[in-house]
Amino acid sequence: MKRSVWLFILLLCIVNLLPVWLLFKQAITPDIESLSWPLSIVPHRITLENFRLFFQSKGILNGFYLSIWVGFSTTILSLLIGIPAGFAIARAPKLGHKGIPVVLFTRTFPSISLAIPLAIIFIRLGLYNHPQGIGLVFAHSIFVLPFTTLIAYSTFKTIPRELEEQALVDGCSYLTAFLRITLPLAKPGIASAFILSFILSWDEFTYSLLLQITNRNLPPLVYYYSVYGNVGIASAISSIMLIPAIGMVFVIQRFVKAGYLSGAVK
Repeated sequence: MKRSVWLFILLLCIVNLLPVWLLFKQAITPDIESLSWPLSIVPHRITLENFRLFFQSKGILNGFYLSIWVGFSTTILSLLIGIPAGFAIARAPKLGHKGIPVVLFTRTFPSISLAIPLAIIFIRLGLYNHPQGIGLVFAHSIFVLPFTTLIAYSTFKTIPRELEEQALVDGCSYLTAFLRITLPLAKPGIASAFILSFILSWDEFTYSLLLQITNRNLPPLVYYYSVYGNVGIASAISSIMLIPAIGMVFVIQRFVKAGYLSGAVK
């Protein structure tokens, strides 16, 4: 039984890590080797030319900075809206019965069906293909906000209402009770929402492709370099894209602790 578990874990690691290794392998090898057949797992010739092009290309670096900016801006905006919305739905039963279906309903629309009307609106507002990606931030927030709201709702549902009631009895206002009692206890959920919001924005492709025609962030750049046969530079960009996503998990994981609410109510 124990051997079967370890074999399953090994198989799971291979399935998940092999694509990452092949991606990195393509980034450090010439294109002629990456496109050769049969596919080689071990690189025969190593080169850092693709990463040199990444850091020397102004267009790619601008795309990297734009992705960082849009990712963090989207995350902050979605948290500022999603946390109060999730709290309101969690604390108001009648609102919760209507609010959750509404939140879920907003995710039934494919991104491609919303991108076209958003493009028309952004053109009129001067936000289409904006150098700072302002329109893209709003579009990504539409995409991310339902997830943030649902995570906030689930988190606040686990926090006993009695804590807030006790704070009100002790003389706190409702806002003070929320900021000093409820919000600190919700840190694990907020951290999870932060991570998910950033990664969803960081990887989002449809809005990025259709709303940023020349001022592109990284996902469309990966697409265009792949289409035109530049597998090496596309793999280098993809490898760089893995770093912030993995870093976000390691930086914020300390907030995600099991039993965070243990002993909260006595």
